[in-house]
Amino acid sequence: MLLLAQAWGHRFLTDDAFISFRYAENLVAGEGLVFNAGERVEGYSNFLWVLLLAGLRLLGVAPEAGSQALSLALTLALWAGVAWFAHRRQHDVWSVLPLLLLALTRSIAVWSTGGLETRLFEVLTLGAVLLLLVELEEGGSPLRVPRAVWAGLLFGLASLTRPDAPLIAGATLGTAFWIAWRRRQRRPRSPRRVVAGGLVFVAITAAHFAFRRLYYGEWLPNTYYAKIGGETWWAMGWKYLAAFLLEYAVWLWLPFLVAAVAWHRRRGTPEVPALFAAAVVPHALYVVSIGGDHFEYRPFDLYFPFAFLLIADGARELAHRLRHRGRAGRGWLTAGLTAVLAGLTLLPWQSHRQFPDERYLHGFPGLWAHLDPAARNYLDPDRALVYRLPGLRSLASLHRDLLHTLSSGFVGLRAEEHARFLTTVVPEGLALRQLVETGELDPDTRIAIDAVGAIPYFSRLPVLDRLGLTDREVARSTPRRQEFLAHDKRATLEYARRRGTDLWAVHQVHLLWNVEELELHELLAANAGPRLYYSGTSQGLLLVRLPQGVHDTRIQLPGLELRPLDAAARAALADEAIARLQSAPADDSRTRHQLARLLDLRGRSREALAAFQQLLSVDPADPGALRAAARLAARAGDPTAAARLYERLIELGWGDANVYNNLGNVRVLEGRPEAAISLYRQALSLDPSRVESRLNLASVLRRAGRPQEATEQVRAVLRVAPNHPDANLRLAEDHLAQGRPLAALGYFAD
Repeated sequence: MLLLAQAWGHRFLTDDAFISFRYAENLVAGEGLVFNAGERVEGYSNFLWVLLLAGLRLLGVAPEAGSQALSLALTLALWAGVAWFAHRRQHDVWSVLPLLLLALTRSIAVWSTGGLETRLFEVLTLGAVLLLLVELEEGGSPLRVPRAVWAGLLFGLASLTRPDAPLIAGATLGTAFWIAWRRRQRRPRSPRRVVAGGLVFVAITAAHFAFRRLYYGEWLPNTYYAKIGGETWWAMGWKYLAAFLLEYAVWLWLPFLVAAVAWHRRRGTPEVPALFAAAVVPHALYVVSIGGDHFEYRPFDLYFPFAFLLIADGARELAHRLRHRGRAGRGWLTAGLTAVLAGLTLLPWQSHRQFPDERYLHGFPGLWAHLDPAARNYLDPDRALVYRLPGLRSLASLHRDLLHTLSSGFVGLRAEEHARFLTTVVPEGLALRQLVETGELDPDTRIAIDAVGAIPYFSRLPVLDRLGLTDREVARSTPRRQEFLAHDKRATLEYARRRGTDLWAVHQVHLLWNVEELELHELLAANAGPRLYYSGTSQGLLLVRLPQGVHDTRIQLPGLELRPLDAAARAALADEAIARLQSAPADDSRTRHQLARLLDLRGRSREALAAFQQLLSVDPADPGALRAAARLAARAGDPTAAARLYERLIELGWGDANVYNNLGNVRVLEGRPEAAISLYRQALSLDPSRVESRLNLASVLRRAGRPQEATEQVRAVLRVAPNHPDANLRLAEDHLAQGRPLAALGYFAD
């Protein structure tokens, strides 16, 4: 009951699962295993899971509901498998321990739902490893079908479920064969049985590769090329592993794991830790090599059952060794297990409890650490009594820093974030479907977006996946600079035109907007160029680019009144949004903040400054209002007020590189160059790659009569950005000032 209660409390669906749902729906509809009708691209990596969802769909169960029910049932199967193995070897109180640990683990609860194949993969893999162990223990059992063969079958099914299964299967079967070969004198049948199991696994895996080659024309799934393509990201992967080890306090498991090895050596069963290690260690290194995973610890979730079974064995060994110490020994053992339970639950529980309610913030907390109080305070050690203790505070702070780095690269994003994101895309998918039903969109309208889960699933429109998961050519394109996991390949507008795409979302995800949404107007401000079009539809404002050109698109989509988004249209939309927000009840800070920001974007600086000052009268520590008010005060020619506001930001702990840079600009306006130099240097200490701060520092140094230092700063800019026009111009001016016109000529040419 505890296990199911935890699972139900953490239930969610991720947008990525809807990719598999769409494949299952298309298969049942007779279109085949395709994302878009007529396009054979393997944009999923969970063949068996898709087939199971399709089977449920034939029974009338929608994939979004069937996946949840199936995952919960498989969670019970996982728990039962651990219970069977734990009780099979030893009937004592310690055999209950792994079941309790499973029931208390957040990761087990999280991946009891989600819509992905995670739990199916774990049940199959765990079952295969445990059957192999039984085979090694009972090698002479005259069964009609040896357990090693059943293990090979489960490994084969696991390879149909996830593409990393062959690594685990190969390492585990290889280790099992080595152990069986060493024991061949006592159990001569064991090596042959392990080989038979391996052949079953190879046959199933080979059949799947053959099917993929025949059906899709590729040996590997398209997702491999889109996400990995032979690239490694070890630095991020080690951080992903370190965050996992800290979050679940794995360092507290070590005494029990070491004791478990000793217990198995004493019993003559060293194959148990050996096979568990074979299943875990190579796979963990693979996960680290590719930079981790987009989801929180999903590939590591498999390791918990193995670890918990060993912890129970370690507890047995420690109880045996401490028995002569009586009550003191039992006390030490109880304290150790209590610490394991506390470490397993405290940080994961805090991560759930402290996650912001309702709001969706992408890349939380890392991308918002200097912008939003909830992100900055997330998992602050001071918010949990136990993590204020010396030593534990350092570990909690390190874990928090790792989460900031990971989430900034879209690695290890929490289940709560995925759940919040889904609430933003399901309504859009349904709204697009409604536009088709009202005739405003043609059913064959092809759209281009980044998030190809719920929006394509509910809209049923053909979709160009701009990140390439379901598109062969994009998946094989040249990656950009590695910044976000599995987000470094991108379709171009020209490619979209060749593919017959009608509507290209200006935003990464959304095409439809409410006119008063602040993000819409920020998007328009960031895309100030021409060739944006909009249409007022029954479901909101449609904002797109038109790869086929406006003339052809109007012919293709006569139900849309597409208009160019020129300066007048942008101004009209902003004024309409401002009017709506001004007429709405302004009883919450979010509405007031939207209004103030829109006034700022519209260029109504005086009204915007007054609106931000009103926000600060209610909440003097509002970082967004402080930043905006400081910037507007500087623009209005009031450096004293601007400096006071920037200093307040620094005092409150919001002093990032941008704040120090802007305060340096204010000090320049005040005629305080030395103070400005110090502030620019502080900005560069926080972000050494910040070109703006380095050029500002060079300007002030030059005016302060320190030309050599100024030149060093400009050269540092050119090392980062060799073709930066301002840096080249400034070096050219320096050479002219020093009477070297020929040297200056080269920089003017650049």
